[in-house]
Amino acid sequence: MNALTTVDPVLPALTRAREALAVAYENRDAKAAKEILDQAEVVRVYTSRIDGAEDLAVKAAEIKVRAVWTLGRILAAMKEAGELTQAHNRAKSTPSTSLKDMGITRDLSSQAQRVAQLTEAEVDERASSATERREPVTMGGLVSEVKQRERKAKKKAKTEDLKGRNEPLPVGERKYQVIYADPALEI
Repeated sequence: MNALTTVDPVLPALTRAREALAVAYENRDAKAAKEILDQAEVVRVYTSRIDGAEDLAVKAAEIKVRAVWTLGRILAAMKEAGELTQAHNRAKSTPSTSLKDMGITRDLSSQAQRVAQLTEAEVDERASSATERREPVTMGGLVSEVKQRERKAKKKAKTEDLKGRNEPLPVGERKYQVIYADPALEI
């Protein structure tokens, strides 16, 4: 019996995962996205241990990243709409949901919201290039890419701010437009 015959029933589920994630996003169903993410991780781990099933492991890793991306978009939308609160800040009468209620850790929420800053085209491009190389796309790679992008944007904003603060030296009749102050010399 071939090792792939035991994994063949998983393949249709992986191909339908993208549509399920779209439905989860439309319904703002973070629990469904988290469930797809968990299932994709189980399939990824299982298939990575089977000889000859590396392609399925790569596909499962792609689905996992798409699920995290979708989860991040859902959480960001819920946060913006005021539907997501921290468990200790929630009043009993409020209909909002906490991460703990959905079974989502703070680390996963943070990673998901960072990955959600990527556009769908960027996620597709990363996933397809990883699939072509037959290497799984990783969460760490995407999160570090977003962090690097944030650092560049912050640096650019700081540079622009500093450029705005610096006033040009006055243009006058003098030969040199530099002021030099020599400290007093104590002997």
